[in-house]
Amino acid sequence: MAQRLLQTLEHSHIPVALFDPQEQMAYANASFRQVHWPDLPGTPSRETIMRRAHQHRQGVLIETADIDSWVAAVRRRDRRQPQRTSESDLNDVRWMRVTEETASDGWPRCGPARRCSRLRSGRI
Repeated sequence: MAQRLLQTLEHSHIPVALFDPQEQMAYANASFRQVHWPDLPGTPSRETIMRRAHQHRQGVLIETADIDSWVAAVRRRDRRQPQRTSESDLNDVRWMRVTEETASDGWPRCGPARRCSRLRSGRI
């Protein structure tokens, strides 16, 4: 059953990732990797993914001149709430709704999310 679930997640169009309590990626399906880092090697941390998105303008759109403060603010916000839903703009003009949960043992889960190809203004 577990193997079937992983196969289903891997081929899903919904980006899904699992991070360990130290925020190191433990699993990401192909859709998550396509959105955030198409040539994603290994298991980077959430911070590495965010910093790369900012530096290379790929994945989540992060508009800030101070990435260190931005990362610190995200960490503070994430640790206050065990469940979060937000909308994130992507650098390719799409946006997605993201659901993140932190389990009682500290394992954060990211997804399921919905990617939308419509611009925020409602135009295609």
